[in-house]
Amino acid sequence: MAFLQKLFREDRIIPPKLNAQVGFYLLIIIAAVLKQLYGVQHHLDIPFFDETEYLQKGFNLGAHAYNDWGPSYNLWYFILSKAYPDSVQLFYFNYEVLMVLIPALLFLFLIVYGIEKNISLLLTLSFLMQPLLISNFTFVSHFCLLIILLSFIAMVFAERNESKVLLAMIASYICMYARQEFLLIFGTLLFLWMLLLI
Repeated sequence: MAFLQKLFREDRIIPPKLNAQVGFYLLIIIAAVLKQLYGVQHHLDIPFFDETEYLQKGFNLGAHAYNDWGPSYNLWYFILSKAYPDSVQLFYFNYEVLMVLIPALLFLFLIVYGIEKNISLLLTLSFLMQPLLISNFTFVSHFCLLIILLSFIAMVFAERNESKVLLAMIASYICMYARQEFLLIFGTLLFLWMLLLI
């Protein structure tokens, strides 16, 4: 509850300065992630069904637009395919990018909202030890988590509640086109945003 009260104050949250300690802790987090990712091709198989559909449709997005199967996640795969034109390498590259960005953004999210830096580091490293990060059926949930963390960090720099809800609404809209479950969240945020405007 204190988090929501802090988030929806009608002024900008003053984030802590990104100093050498924050940079050093980010390096520790990235080093821990890279250690986990070492040899990932030997113990992580490419799952069939959903993830390969996202991968293939994102890989072929330049030739044909697919609007029926997570278009925002397809677009994410399409952007990453510019770095890796091989679909197998693209799958592992996507996983590696998500695994680096999510813990780094989680750490920044925690310190931006006032959690002490040492505790933020411990919480982030604890998050990295969760087996769900690796043994997930599809990684579209990781993509949605990435978008949500980015939106919460961006909300720090918005002063008005309307802008904060708009940022959350944009994030839920992007996630809605990856996972349909976000439709209800988007609708609720749209209603709240209209109430704030009125």
